[in-house]
Amino acid sequence: MKRINDAIEARKVSNGDENKGGSDPLSKEGLSLLLVTVQEHFPEHYPLFLLLARTGVRTGEALGLQWGDIDFHSRFINLKRSLSWGRITTLKGKRIRRVDMSRQLAQVLESYLVSIRKLMIFNCMWLAIFAGRFNLKFNRQNMT
Repeated sequence: MKRINDAIEARKVSNGDENKGGSDPLSKEGLSLLLVTVQEHFPEHYPLFLLLARTGVRTGEALGLQWGDIDFHSRFINLKRSLSWGRITTLKGKRIRRVDMSRQLAQVLESYLVSIRKLMIFNCMWLAIFAGRFNLKFNRQNMT
């Protein structure tokens, strides 16, 4: 966890806008460090962090994804729902959104699907992608 905190600290370079209340995205170097750290030390969480980094979707949207929302062939994701405070809700804008997937993200998610299919009793495309341990560990309270 120390390495993730170091990666997060790496982005704390003043741009003069700290008091404006807006988003403070990671620098390219900070994001790379964060992804490498997660991949090395928390590989089971890497697909989620890569999804957040490569698509810009909100945390709740990522946690609300189901396998049926992903089109691996055309490389896009349909965002239809969000997980907020432990409940499935509509998206913030109330409309389904479509986001593109990079080749890297598609490969990582496909590999992740293959690895967890061994744990699935049925081929449940309606099952939340980051169900179980992810939904318990990653919620609005500890991801903001």
